[in-house]
Amino acid sequence: KTARPRFTRDRRRGRAVFPLAQRRRRARVEGRAGRGGRCLRRGQLFSRLRAAAREQLRRAMPQRSPNMMRAKPLPLKQALALALGLAALDQLSKIAIVFWAGFATHETRHILPFLDFTLIWNYGISYGLFTEGGTARRIFLIGIALAAIGFFTYLMRGAEYFRLSVAYALICGGALGNLIDRLWHGAVVDFISLHAAGYYWYVFNMADIWITGAVIILIYDAFRAE
Repeated sequence: KTARPRFTRDRRRGRAVFPLAQRRRRARVEGRAGRGGRCLRRGQLFSRLRAAAREQLRRAMPQRSPNMMRAKPLPLKQALALALGLAALDQLSKIAIVFWAGFATHETRHILPFLDFTLIWNYGISYGLFTEGGTARRIFLIGIALAAIGFFTYLMRGAEYFRLSVAYALICGGALGNLIDRLWHGAVVDFISLHAAGYYWYVFNMADIWITGAVIILIYDAFRAE
């Protein structure tokens, strides 16, 4: 028997008439739709395949919960309330050390193997820096604190997301806590002393922790933006 020809030529239409199986195979390659009988162009087919692959990849990747740090910024009233709460917490810790616990100046009490409470009157800025200068230094530092509080309160209004509003509130709370000390005592109350292997860090307070945390957040945000 002679082999059956794979296809014949339809002269009237000028194209090949394929057997049914080959026509279906070619329809899959060229993107011919089975239901509506439509035929997609090759570019449309590839674009749809890419879109489907991206969708499958998105579904396969672990879904992360909404990032709180990128959520909506705190309203101005809530950010100010947070700053006032942080300043109040700082003041409570200092009142507890100076009045309730009855610490004397430079008195040290061991709390943990790496933590001591030591009462220090800081006439400079954070971590005991710039302690000389007298009344002019005190007025200058009060002015700097007021300017910082005003500036970062203004930035709170335009914070783009939650992380920045929290950082600004931390700075305002820390600056306000130390400002109250300067107006009340004439110096900032420092009492937290960290040490390890015989090395002692500068004595600091809760307000310094707020400010340091804000600086860390801002540095992280700068690197994340880059």
